[in-house]
Amino acid sequence: MISDLLKPERSNLSIREDKKRGVFVEGLSEWVVRSPREVYGLLRRGTSLRATGSTRINETSSRSHAIFIIIVEQNEMIYEEDPAATAAAAAPGASEQEKARAAAGTGTLVRQSFKVGKLNLVDCT
Repeated sequence: MISDLLKPERSNLSIREDKKRGVFVEGLSEWVVRSPREVYGLLRRGTSLRATGSTRINETSSRSHAIFIIIVEQNEMIYEEDPAATAAAAAPGASEQEKARAAAGTGTLVRQSFKVGKLNLVDCT
């Protein structure tokens, strides 16, 4: 039986396969986090809801397996400085908007890089 430990009301989920997504669990929750602290918070929350029970050998033996998937995405955009905006900001009587635009380094998008990493943790606690 597959359950979502971060949304306990979602249980008896099904494994599916798709050409684009590959193998996945249908209806599993996904969470956007912005810091390691938020990741650890989700790990603690899921761990607290895991099923455990005692056996003759291990008092707190896991009665389940937990899988925690972390997908890290990085988006980097490189801009080329706009000489016209820089010159306009440096000119006498330049508006605050022109100065702000030049200070922000806005210009022409030269390159965009998108990186994705995936980490699968199984029974991590």
